[in-house]
Amino acid sequence: MSEDTKIDEAQCCCGQVSLKFTGGPKKVLACSCDYCQRRTGSIIQFSAWYTADQIVSQTGEVKHYQGPNNPGVDYMFCPECGSTVYWEIPGLTALYGSRLYGVAVGNFADRDYPQPTMENFVSNRHHWLGDVGTEETNAEVSPFIVEALQAGMSD
Repeated sequence: MSEDTKIDEAQCCCGQVSLKFTGGPKKVLACSCDYCQRRTGSIIQFSAWYTADQIVSQTGEVKHYQGPNNPGVDYMFCPECGSTVYWEIPGLTALYGSRLYGVAVGNFADRDYPQPTMENFVSNRHHWLGDVGTEETNAEVSPFIVEALQAGMSD
């Protein structure tokens, strides 16, 4: 099956909320910022990014949360089991010229899912966690993302 025809399905713990995407992720990244650690309850967060035109289907009603420490990010979670399935950062539209969806990689439950190519906030990484094997590491956030956010805010 080619990457264009493969369907990636992410879903919450109880299965009520799911998203299906085609074409593979645009980017897979890891983040160790304090906010991601607290939001996930883990020491590192892994996310896959897809554009709106890659959505094949979406099922289930979601609730959303916008945290005061992370303005402009809308987190969508299942009202039944509480799993955060995806989130949107409107300012990142400039990266790919389309609305972007960040999806927690664990929601795909796919052992063969692509590994991250970028890690942000390595300055916050727990000292006992080894390198996660990304091509790019950033002490804070990637300049690539900062530029996209700045471009999105000026539009």
